[in-house]
Amino acid sequence: MKIIMKQVILRKIFATSVICMSLGASVSVCASELNSQSYVATNHLSKNVQDQSVIKNGDFHAGLDYWIVSNPNANNPALITENSKRYVKASNGENIHQFVALKPNTKYHFSYEVASGDGFPAKVEFGTLNQGEAFKMLQENTHSNNVWEKHEFTFTTPETENTYIIRFSSTGSGWATFRNIDIQSAEVPIEDTLLHVGVENNQAYIYLNLTKEQFNSKERFIVYLDGKYYFETYAGTAYYSSTEKIDEDSVKAYRDFKGKKGEKIEVYRVSGIPGESAENKQLIESLVVDQDLMTTNDKLTDAVKDIQVIGKKAIVTLDQQMFEQKNRLVISKNGSYLAETYAGTAYYASAKKENGVVQLTYDTSLLPGNILSVQLVGGKPGDVIYSNSFSQVLSTFEVK
Repeated sequence: MKIIMKQVILRKIFATSVICMSLGASVSVCASELNSQSYVATNHLSKNVQDQSVIKNGDFHAGLDYWIVSNPNANNPALITENSKRYVKASNGENIHQFVALKPNTKYHFSYEVASGDGFPAKVEFGTLNQGEAFKMLQENTHSNNVWEKHEFTFTTPETENTYIIRFSSTGSGWATFRNIDIQSAEVPIEDTLLHVGVENNQAYIYLNLTKEQFNSKERFIVYLDGKYYFETYAGTAYYSSTEKIDEDSVKAYRDFKGKKGEKIEVYRVSGIPGESAENKQLIESLVVDQDLMTTNDKLTDAVKDIQVIGKKAIVTLDQQMFEQKNRLVISKNGSYLAETYAGTAYYASAKKENGVVQLTYDTSLLPGNILSVQLVGGKPGDVIYSNSFSQVLSTFEVK
């Protein structure tokens, strides 16, 4: 099988003229006629993959070129640069959108990273806007995570020709941020895009994307982190990792990691079976994390309102809004797991909601000197908490 080493062709875009039409009740849509000029930049993505990308300037390296801003006079959405990385921030219901050229009867893979403010979810809308017709929704996703998360979906276009548009919006009086937006044909060889990194549920992950045939084959695909074995797949089984079906034709294996700048990830094709030597391994792909993926979540520093002990009961009071979001809050005693909450559900503890807070009660024997703690932990209930798992102590209490 041919091995493709990775390089990216970034596109520098210059707008030449603008055509406007209406989208929705109050949104002005301007479709730009664009000329492009290419330059080469080194990266760990394949040229073939970038050429196949339908979205233009999805990482905003060329500012807002190719993108249509719903309220340009108010600079909303706005382009923001942090740590040399760019993203857009929309607020008060404003959005960015882009017309995309998709082939009929073709499966496409959509991916993007998103975060939103409390109480007002981010919205992603994909549909058609044909001449003389109103906008027709084909896919709508809402996201209430207040830290960056990567999301994906697939869509097969109908057999007729259409004009497609994808829109990334804030809602209500809230804000939403978007970055690393991409649409690719599912026909792109999976060999070119095996490795990805991202953040879900306050946890950084390494993703290994394989075709169903690759995943089920008797060929080892081994992932190394900073030169050390990390996980692998073989004959339909993932070792030291979890799996998730992407669509009918592909599977991803994934494992959490620290997500620190400079970490090097490699995937090799190896003969033999798991447990055997990997001396004759063949490098397929590598990437280096170019910025820290995980940082302290300052929005949750006030999530714990109170911790107290009454008799044999540990009582933890949480902010109700933080309790209902996709935050894995783990309660422990002397470092040992007691209970947790996630997305409005309490596990191994009773919950009582009142006046904007949630009171969790757990029956346990407590002695003077015992330490109760509440931590924000990466992942979701049922995920194993490894040394690489993200963890942020929110509050502690010493029993007197």
